[in-house]
Amino acid sequence: MTFLAGVIPAWAAQPPPIEYIRNIEIHVTDLSGNPLAGVRAQVTSAWGLILTESSLESDRRGVISLKVKPVIEQPEAGAHVRDRLLLYRLKVAYRLSKSGCLDKTGEIKDEQEFASFGDPLYDGLDRSPSPEPLIVQETVVSGRDFVAGPVKDENLVRLVETILADALDFTLKPGSLAVTSTGVLKIGLIYNLLFDPYELGLKAAASALMTHAVRDCLVIINRDMDRRVRPRGYEFSAEARFQDPDSPFSLPAPQDFIFKFTDEAARRIMAWSEDQPFPAAGIEAEAEGRPLDLSEAFLPAGRAN
Repeated sequence: MTFLAGVIPAWAAQPPPIEYIRNIEIHVTDLSGNPLAGVRAQVTSAWGLILTESSLESDRRGVISLKVKPVIEQPEAGAHVRDRLLLYRLKVAYRLSKSGCLDKTGEIKDEQEFASFGDPLYDGLDRSPSPEPLIVQETVVSGRDFVAGPVKDENLVRLVETILADALDFTLKPGSLAVTSTGVLKIGLIYNLLFDPYELGLKAAASALMTHAVRDCLVIINRDMDRRVRPRGYEFSAEARFQDPDSPFSLPAPQDFIFKFTDEAARRIMAWSEDQPFPAAGIEAEAEGRPLDLSEAFLPAGRAN
């Protein structure tokens, strides 16, 4: 079948938009979920061209707005087909900062598609890139958010910043850091990895927490403490999640563990290596409000998934 020059048949694929700009909004809140104004963003692009030239700073709604021109790819380029298919891709890295708060980094990836099919049978599959902004939610916190009490000890605030900067498999619980009148440093941890299956058992889970999150946190504290905080003992509350294999579609159940030990026991824990028996003596542990006897050999590290 032939067509007159310059005449496009009714069933031919439609041309894509002349230009597509992706609008991105980063919505920034504090730990309580309130919009946070005055947060500056440093943005770099791996794919796409950043078009926003003005200062990137959150407004009173906590919104940072930017425009990016994506990279355009043509998967069907050179193919003898009537269909039109374009991919609009972008990848942007950002760093959020505000005086008195901890920096937050992140990455935005997005792919939009234009598709127009030459065969009218597939008209219902035609699609265009979304005109709606891409919304990213971020929380920016302060070291003070993690220190207990209305009066924030600046030494503890700096300790929080050090812990959060170096933590790998755990994070801190808000409002959990405090030093008691007897000199015990209280810390709340949230273990980021998931225990699976539930039958791993509380003792085995406690051993994994001690040899991972708790010990790692102790090392960070004592490496950078600069003797500003001199605890006589420690009390860690550690939250871990368990996935019940009999209910694979249910949400993992959180479980709280408590660990108490002296500064002397802490030094033994930090000096421990995996080729040695774990120094469990002097550690008081409990879960579900019941004490755990950890005097027996700890399970080897790495039992958490």
